[in-house]
Amino acid sequence: MRRIFGLMVIFIATSFAALAQTLAPVSDLSLSLDHARFRHDDQTGYVEIYFSFLPCLLTFEFSEGKYRGGIELSTRVVNTATQAVAAEKHLPLQIAEADTSAAWYRFPFITQAGFQLPHGKYQLLVSATDAKAATRKVETKTEFEITAYPTRASLSDLQLCKKIAASQNRDDFFYKNSLEVVPQPSLLFGVNTSPIIFHYAELYNLTPGASYVLQTQFFDGDGKSVAEKSEEKKYAATSALVVGNKMVTALPTGKYLLRCTLSDTNRAELSRSEKVFFILNPHIKAKPVDASGMLTKELEGLNLKQVDDEFQTAKYLASPEEIKIYSQLSALEGKREFMVKFWQQVEPG
Repeated sequence: MRRIFGLMVIFIATSFAALAQTLAPVSDLSLSLDHARFRHDDQTGYVEIYFSFLPCLLTFEFSEGKYRGGIELSTRVVNTATQAVAAEKHLPLQIAEADTSAAWYRFPFITQAGFQLPHGKYQLLVSATDAKAATRKVETKTEFEITAYPTRASLSDLQLCKKIAASQNRDDFFYKNSLEVVPQPSLLFGVNTSPIIFHYAELYNLTPGASYVLQTQFFDGDGKSVAEKSEEKKYAATSALVVGNKMVTALPTGKYLLRCTLSDTNRAELSRSEKVFFILNPHIKAKPVDASGMLTKELEGLNLKQVDDEFQTAKYLASPEEIKIYSQLSALEGKREFMVKFWQQVEPG
C-alpha cells in the first residue's frame, strides 16, 4: 500500500510539473488580415499582405528560462481564372520571452509578405497554426484584383498603419521609400490600441510641376464628415507618396471611412482611394439614436460573402460569445439581422 501511495504522489507531482511548463491560450486562435496594392510596372502590380495575431492566443512551453511558442503562417495566391498557384509563402514565426506580464504578451505581433503579380483576379488563402498545438488552426480567404493604372495621375490603395516614421534602415522589415511603415492589420484604432491612425499611399503618373489638390476626409458610420483636409501641391517627379495621420481618441466607437481624393485645380476628380476602419473608445459615450432603419437598409445591399467580410473585419469589437453566435449562423437573413443588432450595440450614436 505504501508503494502504491508513493507511485500516486510521483504521478501527481509529475502531472503538475508538466502543466506548470505549459501556458495555455486565453481564447480561440484568431488572425487579422489586410492587404494593399501598389503599381510595379506596366504588366504587373505588387500586393502587400499584412498579418497580426495576439501572442496570448497561442500555446507556450516554458524551457531554458523562457516561454516559447509561435505561429505557422501559410499564404497562397491563386489565379481565379486558371486556378494556378501564382505565389505562396510559408512564414514560421517564433517567440521566446521570459515574462508574460510584459507588453509583448498582450499586444499584437505584426508581420507582412509581398508578391509581384501579373494583372488579373486572385484569391488569397491564409492559414495560421499554433506551433505548439497543431490542432489549433484558423483559415481565412479574400479576393483582390491587380489592374493596370490609368495614364492619368492616380492613387494606389490606402494602407492604414499604427506607425509611420522617417527611416534610413533598409534592413528594417517595414522599410519602404525612406520610411518605416508599420501596418495595423486589424484596422482597429483607439485609446487602448493605436491612438493615432497613420495612412500611406502612392501617387503615379504625375506631371512634374503641375498643381494638384489632395483631399483627405474621415467619415463616420452615418456618412458624416468628422475631419477633412485639402491642400494644393506640386510634385517634382512623376510619382510621390501620400502620408498622413490623425489622433482618434476623441471619436466615438464605431465604423469609419478614410477617403483620399486627387483632383486637378478645377476640382475635377482624377483618382480616389478609400478604406474602412474601426475605432474603439470606451471612454466616450455617444448620444443614442434610432439607427436600426439605416443599418437594415445598408446591410440589405450586401450578399452573404460581403456580410461575412463585414463581420470578419469588425469582430475585434465583438465579444467571444458574439463571435461564437455568428459562427453558428448560415442563412443570409440571419446574419444580416445579427449585424444590425451588433452595430446598434457597438455604435449606439
